[in-house]
Amino acid sequence: MFAIVLSLLAFMIATHGASLSQNSDLDDAASRFLARYLTQLYSDPDGQNMPIIDEARLKKNGLGLRPLRFG
Repeated sequence: MFAIVLSLLAFMIATHGASLSQNSDLDDAASRFLARYLTQLYSDPDGQNMPIIDEARLKKNGLGLRPLRFG
């Protein structure tokens, strides 16, 4: 449960600046930050660094992470 709350908090932090701007570079940076954070969060517990969430696989499947726009 704590990991879910922490993930949502990281998502909100990563997308806050992007939601206030029309700058696509900022959107990309927030997406990369979130993907990197989630990859580290859901890595293999044995330390093999085999992420369950893989940014390249998500983009390949058309599920690339994009910041939400509020307002």
